[in-house]
Amino acid sequence: MAMRALVVLASASACSPLTGRSWILGATHKTGTVLVNSVMRETDAEVLTFGQLLKPEADVPTGAIQVSNHLKWSNDTVVTFLDWAKDRKEDLRIAIFVRDPLEVILSAYFYHLRTDEWWVHEVMASNPMWDYFGECQPEDPQGRGDSVAMAGCEIQKFHAGNFTYQQMLNAVDVTIGIAIEARRSYHDISSMNKTFSVLKKYPHVARIYDLDDVTSSSEAYDANFADLFDFLGVDDVAHCVDQAAKYDLRRETKSALLAHTMASSMTTVRDALRVLIRKVPWFQHNIQPSREAMNYAYNDE
Repeated sequence: MAMRALVVLASASACSPLTGRSWILGATHKTGTVLVNSVMRETDAEVLTFGQLLKPEADVPTGAIQVSNHLKWSNDTVVTFLDWAKDRKEDLRIAIFVRDPLEVILSAYFYHLRTDEWWVHEVMASNPMWDYFGECQPEDPQGRGDSVAMAGCEIQKFHAGNFTYQQMLNAVDVTIGIAIEARRSYHDISSMNKTFSVLKKYPHVARIYDLDDVTSSSEAYDANFADLFDFLGVDDVAHCVDQAAKYDLRRETKSALLAHTMASSMTTVRDALRVLIRKVPWFQHNIQPSREAMNYAYNDE
């Protein structure tokens, strides 16, 4: 998937960077990609790829804002962008949104059961990606946990039967569905962990925000975005927070009621699934290390 960047041009009503300041904002799968892009699109935006952005001849305005949904960071990436900003005589600020990997898996599972995104409605046999995810090991020789071993067999079966990903998730038992989503989300979670590990080494230019904390209440939402915009450097923090508030679903009466109803009905189910998936050996071996590295293991207590 091509990485995309959102370059935002300043306007009179926009949430605009301070002079000589450049921003990079990022999120990975199920960690706020829609929210980040929505907030930033309150400005007049032009979409570029990162490849275009880094070309010397690229006509990128001073004070550009870049937003990437799946940017994989390394130390070299940070140095590259620091050099890029230095060449432009700008101060760089980086902010990313992360989330407990366990919550990423659960959120992805429930989202993919109902979403209209095109790829979940694509016949799996037409996408070679599922050849890898469909590895079937019914005897579980690696001790990954029955649900994960069975997930590969289920993917293989539905792949052969010309089903879509969403049809498969809705047809299998919820424990198998969660295991399928865990396998599919593994690389996104590994990327998020690597990004977290790299950027925490650069506190002078980078800040990390937890999506579940940001969306836990309207007060937390405003406080996090106030901190974000103050860190990034804007002409008017309060104005920027007001712009961001448009995308806080808790402020919408209907959305808030729906969210409360859904949250109440799903709490017991999600709690049970959290306990269940943490017991799977494959999860303990492949996902738990990322949770511990990102300081989310305390949620198990």
